[in-house]
Amino acid sequence: MALRRLEGNPGKRPLGKKNNRPKLGVANQNNKSSKDKKTNYGKGKGVKGMKDIPACPHWLKKVAKNEWHRVVPVLSRLGLLSTIDRVALAGYCQAYARWEQAEKVIDHGMIYHTKNGVQAIPQVFIAQKYLQICKSLCAEFGMTPSSRGRMMLDKDSEKPKGGFEETLD
Repeated sequence: MALRRLEGNPGKRPLGKKNNRPKLGVANQNNKSSKDKKTNYGKGKGVKGMKDIPACPHWLKKVAKNEWHRVVPVLSRLGLLSTIDRVALAGYCQAYARWEQAEKVIDHGMIYHTKNGVQAIPQVFIAQKYLQICKSLCAEFGMTPSSRGRMMLDKDSEKPKGGFEETLD
């Protein structure tokens, strides 16, 4: 759209609205199946004043639930979270919990002695695996500095813009 404005819109077609990004959130809040307690979908529970956020799955481990409640308010405030993100966020939180659990075992020692020599305990590799999963899912939600740099957040649009910047939008 910005390129069409710069070129002068030779086709004379309507350029559309200034912000034509799709809205995140639940498509139909009145649909009773989306609020079904059995599936636990619908508005998030436990985060006061925030709507259209995924509910925390009941089956997550305690550490994973704590991580869920830590990141959901931040992601929601930044406009990076929708109810459809529930599975990916649950995967991140569960991977985080498993990574922490493996790291706690590693704290007691990373190697053990066998008759063939010294070997690393399996939790070292487990921790590396779950840290990699956490890292990849963090990037999906913009929770790493490099991934945030590639994202266009709603807060960026609140800054006053001048001449050329307005043309690009």
